[in-house]
Amino acid sequence: EAGTTISVTADFVGPTVKLSTPMAGSNAFYGAARAIPALSGNAVDSPAGIKQPVYVQISNVSEIGATKPKWNGSIWDVVNSTWMVVNNAAPWSFASPSWPVNKRFKVEAMANDNAGNSAAASPREFIYDVNAPSSTIVVPASTATFQNAAQIAVLSGRALDWVNRPSTEAYSGLAPSGIELQ
Repeated sequence: EAGTTISVTADFVGPTVKLSTPMAGSNAFYGAARAIPALSGNAVDSPAGIKQPVYVQISNVSEIGATKPKWNGSIWDVVNSTWMVVNNAAPWSFASPSWPVNKRFKVEAMANDNAGNSAAASPREFIYDVNAPSSTIVVPASTATFQNAAQIAVLSGRALDWVNRPSTEAYSGLAPSGIELQ
């Protein structure tokens, strides 16, 4: 009797899951001037392949309390987890929710492969800041008059980024870019 050959491929490593948007680090600031219409990333696996679906979770980490509000696809709900299905795997996308203003958010993504392994992307945090910074000239006083630039010995002022409720709101800060005189 002839023997039968069976081939087996072992896969003990989870998939590679990455977040593309929101961006990381110094680029992690969004708002009215820099929209974030969709979250995106990539999930790949070899040799087993990705087992659809890929999942994403969005948390509002600015709020007080141990359990943070999470987007459930319709509303921000205070629950332990709300993993939602994204479109596709490589690449994947998920339509952004209506972002509460001046908050810090955390985005997480996870996927499984066809061998039963799972993995998560490194989470990303970003700030959704809609308040424009404000500036004030301190010296010279607003009542001062000058005939030419040589008469102005000192210029000083303040610039700040602001929120209404610092305990639960986040702001992106200032990016120094110089001053402009007119």
